[in-house]
Amino acid sequence: MIKAIFFDLDGTLVDTSEVIVLGFKHLFAKYRPDYIVTKEDYKNMIGPALKDSFPFYFGKDLPFEQLLSEYRIATNHLLTKDNLKLPVNTYACLTELSKSYKLVIITSRQHHSAEFVLKAMDLDKYFDLIIGCDEVKEVKPNPESFKKALDVFGLKQEEAIMIGDSESDILGGVNAGIDSYAVSWTGFDANHLLEIGAKDIIKKMNDIFDIVKE
Repeated sequence: MIKAIFFDLDGTLVDTSEVIVLGFKHLFAKYRPDYIVTKEDYKNMIGPALKDSFPFYFGKDLPFEQLLSEYRIATNHLLTKDNLKLPVNTYACLTELSKSYKLVIITSRQHHSAEFVLKAMDLDKYFDLIIGCDEVKEVKPNPESFKKALDVFGLKQEEAIMIGDSESDILGGVNAGIDSYAVSWTGFDANHLLEIGAKDIIKKMNDIFDIVKE
């Protein structure tokens, strides 16, 4: 029996892709103005934790906190209802799911940043737990954050499912022994996510009800 549903945040529940890209554009303009950013680069920026993306693109000489501060300057004021989007029926779906299941956010954002986004979209009231990248030693696709969430509620692997939109989400769930499902409303290749272990593709939020009833 399913007792908990783990959700990725960016892309899965809240479309923050444009805001993330704007943050990186700001950093490239300031620190790597000669770098030609490709569409593949922008795609790769969405999903991984910033503590992994920043060294990859800007080297290890620039302090993480300095880059993070600049990134926040460029993006925090954009994290509002006017700039972010939710999948259709998100509020209604979470309202019903929260009555019967523990709802958890497992995200590559830092905890307070994830909380900020959830509050901006009036989603924070639905979730029992947030596990950010700053609360584990290894981020997705490492299973640490998933196992931590299971331990918090005293659950077995088969009592939870993971819902995400990226390779790190699906592999993280698979590596933790948790059935994982990929959403179809982001730019990631759904067929690839099936190939790496996603049990199925979620085409709309209401599909979650069919999964937990199985």
